[in-house]
Amino acid sequence: FDRFYVEEAFSHAFWEASSSSAASNQKPAMILDTQDMHSLRYGRQEVVRKMDRALSKGGGTQDPLEHVIPEVMAYVPMVDGDGKDSDRLLRELASIHRCDMTLVCS
Repeated sequence: FDRFYVEEAFSHAFWEASSSSAASNQKPAMILDTQDMHSLRYGRQEVVRKMDRALSKGGGTQDPLEHVIPEVMAYVPMVDGDGKDSDRLLRELASIHRCDMTLVCS
């Protein structure tokens, strides 16, 4: 699977197909290729959007990259109750947990 939400959608079909061929006594491996952590990417994207809105309202003369880059790099996705970021992180971690192997390239 190339994304966690693809694994969510189609892993049941994978398990059904592999259980029907159980006579071979070999279990196929379920591999998730994340390419990036979506919860981290979306969170960082939101940090940039918020800072962009703040800069456009304030019309500051400072170099925006001086403040944006440290904020973006400091972002850590968290499970903080309700919200899309929390839900996305939990779904992504659950998908990683269900797979036999996860490839992470960042």
